[in-house]
Amino acid sequence: MDYYHAAEHLHEAARAAYPSNPQAADPLADNWVTLLWEGQRDELIEQLTQMSRQAGEPLESDPPNHPRKVLATNAGYFEKHKEHIDYPAYRAKGWPIGSGITESGVKRFGKRVKGSEQFWNVSGVQAILALQSKWLSDDEQSTYYWLGRPAKARAA
Repeated sequence: MDYYHAAEHLHEAARAAYPSNPQAADPLADNWVTLLWEGQRDELIEQLTQMSRQAGEPLESDPPNHPRKVLATNAGYFEKHKEHIDYPAYRAKGWPIGSGITESGVKRFGKRVKGSEQFWNVSGVQAILALQSKWLSDDEQSTYYWLGRPAKARAA
């Protein structure tokens, strides 16, 4: 899960916890983001759940941005994704904690295959994406892709 999106969820939940007092919401959000960064997932989820309980059970008639709904949704969100928010472990392994790298790659590759008047079959798009990968990465990774592909006969 993208760390920066998760932090946005925590800011949203803090504003819901103190809807009429934004000054109180900021330190709460900062505390929750710190817990997230430090990998204190259980403590973070416990605090979100407690804040949600204090706000009360959401009603069916509550709009999506009602504080009760926002708090309950975010408490459930972090509980559901608990195994995906171990950011200290990810950082220790050198893994990215944001989705920016992936999103950028999707855009770069998408521009190559989604242009106007471009129509692809599966084998054609796989080949062009492999070539695009080779061109963008300028390393030997795409060589492994080609090693497993059968050579195509060429028309004389």
